[in-house]
Amino acid sequence: MDIGKLSLGLAIALGVAGGGVFFQAKKEYDRERAKLEMRIDELRSDITALNEQKVSFAGVNERLKDLEEAKDVQKIVNQITDSQIENMFEQPAMVDTGNPLYGLVRTPHGVFPVIVRSVTPFLDGYKVKFHVGNLTAASFSGFKMKVAWGIPYSVARAEEYKKLKGEKEFNLTTTLPSARYSEVEVTLSPAKAEAVKSLTISLTLDTMSLYTPPIK
Repeated sequence: MDIGKLSLGLAIALGVAGGGVFFQAKKEYDRERAKLEMRIDELRSDITALNEQKVSFAGVNERLKDLEEAKDVQKIVNQITDSQIENMFEQPAMVDTGNPLYGLVRTPHGVFPVIVRSVTPFLDGYKVKFHVGNLTAASFSGFKMKVAWGIPYSVARAEEYKKLKGEKEFNLTTTLPSARYSEVEVTLSPAKAEAVKSLTISLTLDTMSLYTPPIK
């Protein structure tokens, strides 16, 4: 009920009916005013509750956002295959055929140093001797060596780069004993002299053996 209308009604009652009507109107006015104030308090409580819900909803939205981000991370993790995980532990070595320094080939079994000992022309390519070191406590019976060669890439020599690059994988029966170098030789062909100045070496080792003490 509108307080202004109540006040107007009260004034009319005072002017027309006199004292008895005045008290009756005043009583009615107080009752309606009390109802109105109660309703105002209820509305204030509703507003407070709504504000609290907004805070609550904001927290829920933040948690939902975190969950969505977690789902995105999980999708990336699920896309990583076993082979990709293995590749994290594999890295070829770059070796310079004119430099006696070793390169390190990283494999799931450990790190293996590789040194170029000699490069000899042979038919339409080159024979290359390597020393392959085994730093582990295990011996490896036979392994695969992949060798890639070519000239450094440049836009000016893009076509030559395609023609001169090569790659071969060799199945070697050489045993790699623990804690020593072993010599291996491979033939790279067809290969030009400038294409074998720098080589990329990777190793795949399958058969591993450890010293077994005799049974007493």
